[in-house]
Amino acid sequence: MRPDQARGLGAVMRHLRRPGSRALHVAATGTGKTLVSIRAADELGARLVLVVVPTLDLAAQTALACRRADRARVPP
Repeated sequence: MRPDQARGLGAVMRHLRRPGSRALHVAATGTGKTLVSIRAADELGARLVLVVVPTLDLAAQTALACRRADRARVPP
């Protein structure tokens, strides 16, 4: 995780740890929003996450990133 992504994750986590909070992560294209979101969901122990994207290509890209993250967590 790059330093800017780690700072973003820290900010997201500080916000989401407040009771009843929700978040919208806005950042430029290619800055790692998907990775930050996956890490935040992991840290929160989330079982369900809603991801809204404007195209089917981004939906497929996000699903692939989530599958890769799951494989990275599971020892061989």
